[in-house]
Amino acid sequence: MDRNIIEPINLSNNDNVKTCQTYGMMREFILHMSISQNFVTLFCNDKIEPKYVRRLSLHDSSATDADSFNNVDLSLVRSLAIFGKASQTVLDLSKYHLLRVLDLEKCEELKDDHVKDICNLLLLKYLSLGGGVTTIPRDIVKLKHLVSLDVRRTKLTDIVKPKSEVHEFLSKGKSNLETLAGFVTDRSGGFLHLMGYMNKLSKVKILCESPAGCADQTDLKEAIQQFIEDEKQANVGSRSLSLHFGKCCEGLLNSLKGPCYLSSLKLHGDLVALPQFVVSLRGLRELCLSSTRLTAGVLEALSNLSYLQYLKLVAHDLEKFVVRDQAFCRLLRLSLELQCPTFPTIEEGALPFLVTLQLLCKDLHGLSDLKIEYLKHLKEVTLDPRVTPTTRGTWEKAARKHPNRPKVLLLKSVDAAQSELADYTIASEPAESAIQETSIPALLNQGLVASSSAMRKQSTSVLSNMGPSEVSSALT
Repeated sequence: MDRNIIEPINLSNNDNVKTCQTYGMMREFILHMSISQNFVTLFCNDKIEPKYVRRLSLHDSSATDADSFNNVDLSLVRSLAIFGKASQTVLDLSKYHLLRVLDLEKCEELKDDHVKDICNLLLLKYLSLGGGVTTIPRDIVKLKHLVSLDVRRTKLTDIVKPKSEVHEFLSKGKSNLETLAGFVTDRSGGFLHLMGYMNKLSKVKILCESPAGCADQTDLKEAIQQFIEDEKQANVGSRSLSLHFGKCCEGLLNSLKGPCYLSSLKLHGDLVALPQFVVSLRGLRELCLSSTRLTAGVLEALSNLSYLQYLKLVAHDLEKFVVRDQAFCRLLRLSLELQCPTFPTIEEGALPFLVTLQLLCKDLHGLSDLKIEYLKHLKEVTLDPRVTPTTRGTWEKAARKHPNRPKVLLLKSVDAAQSELADYTIASEPAESAIQETSIPALLNQGLVASSSAMRKQSTSVLSNMGPSEVSSALT
């Protein structure tokens, strides 16, 4: 990453940049270059607009003035994002012939009549709908290149019921969908039947909290078991599972059997013991456990996961636990997010390759008996921004005595509601699979935050006068 242009704000589990923003002085330069090379077109200030536009992002006033588009050839637009109100001229989707990215999630004027022409956009890869949409046209099966379908803000009640449009589309086994996230099992049971047809799924996020959602666990178990099934040679890439469960689903976790494969796993709920399938996972590099209290038994079982590179524990408190010599022998990053400062004891020789240590507890007092001198490769310690100046000073003093002189940082927090939404709601991740999460687009707004999910839509553009969530959705 060239830090002269952008700076990282938040990191993902695997230490890749998850959120970033531009430095203030770079915006005008980037904007000028984008316009001069016809990479992005801005509609503002009543200036004469160009006839040909490739990437178009419209916000409120710029989208409501139909006269602004009289001389614009919309048939050449590759990417369209609309926020707020829009004129009927802009929402006439029959005018767009080359669209690959269509983001109408926050378009207030969107109705069923407007989406009937979507099925003729045969090049479409990313589709996000919202507003008053209550149905999806049956001809959606014609969108052979569609990779991401985001309908979280629509008024669809059951889009996967038998003979429905989405059911027909997915059951043919030709789906390119890579992410299935944020559906609640008691309202989206149809998805469980269709997961087996989604051959390219690499990320699944499921919420199962209410007794109604756990009443019949057979379909849920089969869907998860099929997703995590280990096929040896076929499973070498990324496969992520996130489960947000209640007490009624404890039996479900224990019923899952190995051998199985996951590269990343998140479990959010009350854990009495570590499910056996977790211990038998092949390829597990990232693990996040969130529970009211993590017992010594769970923590002891974690030390047997010898291939872990990232471990995050979120709890009210931890039972007393000792990290033994040579435990977590491949772990690079450890994050402990606690309400009470009950940190484990680390023996000399444990965590031999740990590089980053996050201690996110506002009541952390001093070093809490953590001996960082045992962590020979430590380069960075991150503390909760609410710790006292005395505690921060104590850590900085300990860091200066460490041979590596690790940096002591305060966490740059992202809005908590957004973070939770990112973990447990549908993730809009367009299909440019060749672009990795580490790809940082050069064209971002001044001081605005953009998520990596939106960075993968295609080439990004500079957009003005929008908030963080809008930048996330509109970058193309």
